[in-house]
Amino acid sequence: MTPPPRRLGCPHVPARAATRALAAAGLRSRTPRTHPRLRSEPPSAQLAAGPARLALGAGLMAAAGILLFVAANWDGLSPAGRSVLLLGSLTLLHLAAIGASERLPHLATTLHAVGTATLGAVIFLLGQTYNLHASWAHGFLLWALGGWAGWLLLRQWPQLLFATVLTPVWVMAEWVDRYPLLEPVAPVGALALTAVAYLLAEQGTDAPVPRRTVAIIGAVTVLPLAAMLFVMDWNRRAVVPESGGAAGISLVLFALPLVAGALLRPRGAWHMAVAALWVGLLTFGSDRPALFDHFWAALGGVLLALSGVLDASPRRISVGFAGFALAVLAFYFGSVMDRFGRATSLLVGGVSFLVLGALLERLRRRLVARATEQAA
Repeated sequence: MTPPPRRLGCPHVPARAATRALAAAGLRSRTPRTHPRLRSEPPSAQLAAGPARLALGAGLMAAAGILLFVAANWDGLSPAGRSVLLLGSLTLLHLAAIGASERLPHLATTLHAVGTATLGAVIFLLGQTYNLHASWAHGFLLWALGGWAGWLLLRQWPQLLFATVLTPVWVMAEWVDRYPLLEPVAPVGALALTAVAYLLAEQGTDAPVPRRTVAIIGAVTVLPLAAMLFVMDWNRRAVVPESGGAAGISLVLFALPLVAGALLRPRGAWHMAVAALWVGLLTFGSDRPALFDHFWAALGGVLLALSGVLDASPRRISVGFAGFALAVLAFYFGSVMDRFGRATSLLVGGVSFLVLGALLERLRRRLVARATEQAA
């Protein structure tokens, strides 16, 4: 009498033999596909996102409560009472953050961020209350200094976010205040180059939190600023300032992002040199044909994506592909669509964009996966 066959799940069967048998029978185990970052993160890191989100919600609710309280009592207060209310709210937020720093660090970070945001309201409302005849750009300067002070003291990413955003805003405000009749092409070009410098600060997928924060700011702002440069030139407005002082300030503004990029990436300064050439032609050049502008925009997206491939930066690759897609879209609607009928142009454009979008997305995913593997 022959013994009954053993099941594959029996502990007497080796694991390798069971795996081979399952593979031969076509019964390979199906494991769920997850994102590489989720597979690499431990469960504790995933669970830590819950308290951070709760702290963010609590901080936003506290900010909304303070805003409603100030708005409800603003008209009935004297200038001194308004000052006490504003400064008291600012002090209370930071004191509460200090008290919660040991047991609730996420809540402390949120409260400090709300306090820095409240600082801007305090500066501008006090200036309005006491009729201070100072430039409104000086308010952004004080607010930016508060953000830098918070970053130096706390080393928290929201403070760095405020500082890196408000500093270029202050530069733009100073230009508008000094030269209200000139088109702000030079400061917009400087802001675009600053956004590129921010975006180049991140290398790989395991960059520190401050560099990731700066890179996110650059990724969000670089495409709108570049689009503003193209729109300003298409409107045939004056690009180069006529006055010598404004021209000198334009060159200084253009050089500051180069210094910032060299400090953020000492070994990758050539990336900033290429970006300066691309942005500089848009900022100081004029009377360019429309076809060249479309080519230049597409080239910028390609160069940004190649830079992301070299540095294994998925974020930069995605932004570069988005810029290239927008350049192709602008070229079609600006130079191709008028040559066909309305129905034909929409039909051809829809089919072309579906095919091109699918190909670009497939290529983008391959490059992002390769960059993620290189960074790992």
